[in-house]
Amino acid sequence: MERLNCVLLVDDDNSANFISKNVIDKLDCADQVLVAHNGREALHMITERCVTQPADDCPQLIFLDVKMPVMDGFEFLREFEGMNLQANSRPIIIMLTTSTNPVDVQLAQQFKIAEFLNKPLKREKLAQLLDKYFKFDASSSLQAVT
Repeated sequence: MERLNCVLLVDDDNSANFISKNVIDKLDCADQVLVAHNGREALHMITERCVTQPADDCPQLIFLDVKMPVMDGFEFLREFEGMNLQANSRPIIIMLTTSTNPVDVQLAQQFKIAEFLNKPLKREKLAQLLDKYFKFDASSSLQAVT
């Protein structure tokens, strides 16, 4: 697969966003990396890019934190699942969080998420995710940056 058009990071932690963006950039796997600092901002971006415009701008991959102000990850998922998105424009959602609370893990299983991972995002894990969900072979990029 070619590079992803867009990846969306949804996290209020600027350091975590910096690390995740850096990992994505080093693997050279996305044309664009967007950042939303809470679920409400993310829903607004998705509405703009996936509903009101052609789905070409829709994020293909979302990394979503659990604990955020304004709207947390679970509130985002509840509203996101009610959005009228075309099947081919529904992004893969990965929960990326510092939470190890078993209640959060159990609650996450009620939603259509692909994975529940602990921060920080690492190159090797991103390469595995890209291969698993997008058939993107990041091994050459991975070897080049290690």
